[in-house]
Amino acid sequence: MALNFILVGLQDILPYDRLYESLISLLSVGSQCDLNYRNLDPTNKLSHFGLCAVQYCFNVIWRIVLQLPPSVKSLQLLSNGDVRQFDNSKALHSCIWITRIANNKWFYIWVKDSLTKLLQNDANVKSDNLLKSVIKTANSITFNIQLLKHLMIRQFKCGSNYNEILAPDGMPLLYDMFTLEVLCAKTCVTLDSCYNLNESSPPLSGSPSVCGTNLESKQASIEILPTVLNMISYNLSCARSSLIHQMTNDDVVQGIITVPKLLNAYNSIIKITSSKCSSKLSHLTLALAVHLPRNLVKILDKWNMIPVDVSHWRTEHSSSPIPSESYILGIQSHHFMSISASNPFNSNVNLKHFTNTLLKFAEDLFQ
Repeated sequence: MALNFILVGLQDILPYDRLYESLISLLSVGSQCDLNYRNLDPTNKLSHFGLCAVQYCFNVIWRIVLQLPPSVKSLQLLSNGDVRQFDNSKALHSCIWITRIANNKWFYIWVKDSLTKLLQNDANVKSDNLLKSVIKTANSITFNIQLLKHLMIRQFKCGSNYNEILAPDGMPLLYDMFTLEVLCAKTCVTLDSCYNLNESSPPLSGSPSVCGTNLESKQASIEILPTVLNMISYNLSCARSSLIHQMTNDDVVQGIITVPKLLNAYNSIIKITSSKCSSKLSHLTLALAVHLPRNLVKILDKWNMIPVDVSHWRTEHSSSPIPSESYILGIQSHHFMSISASNPFNSNVNLKHFTNTLLKFAEDLFQ
């Protein structure tokens, strides 16, 4: 009854297309915490209460979008397949609903019934034809790859030289990282499922139904791999820059000013020092680390202590009815269930998780 009222009863006051589009746009509330992370204006810092509000609002809107049937306008956007019309919020919406419609008959029937009610005054659009068009266009390797490349290349505009320290306003936003990680997860499941297809054998257990072949999966992997590698380089540069910015912010509080040339030297040392390098290089990295200031060493230790658990989707999610959705929900929980745990907000945890997901994705593409 409540859903029928939302779909039909409010058409004269609040059309469902407008309501649903507003809800999708409100997902961008997840970017509000970045005002605190960037420190562009001290007056824009979010308090702990503000971080709690961002976390609560995003999670509530996310759940609503997942529980309401997609609107006619949102499905027409998917059926058109023009990735240039997709922003972060629309991309997130597509990652959930494409697989639901294509791989779960109960979702298909439910969405079809909802569309029939929405289209009862429009004889030109048939719900079944619209859903079949969405599956044909958006549930494909080509669409996944194009959408991922579109949003990744847009992110590259924030930084071009991966050897220099990026300015604070060039650092990645939490909402961008979350969106790209979700798209990587969705694309990884899609490519892996098609890669394991064989004309003489049925799909592997837990594999979603995707419009694509083994050959298309291999070609798409080759196409997207350079973009993913560039994204990894950019993220590693962001990680080093973030650590150095934390050190300089702490130094300013103590009245210490470090010259840019020295900061660039620290950046170069961080590139080649690691606590997890091979034993043959450990003596060199330890010798170099001695030249880092104590404050930066403490910040590096905190970074190394951030736990990261990125496993293959078949290990954790293949038994789920919709594996890609289970994978995506795990990513959403990691990024948006603990925003309020850190005050002031710092996205190092999110950046490290996203970077490790990219590394795992690149490994799968290369294999």
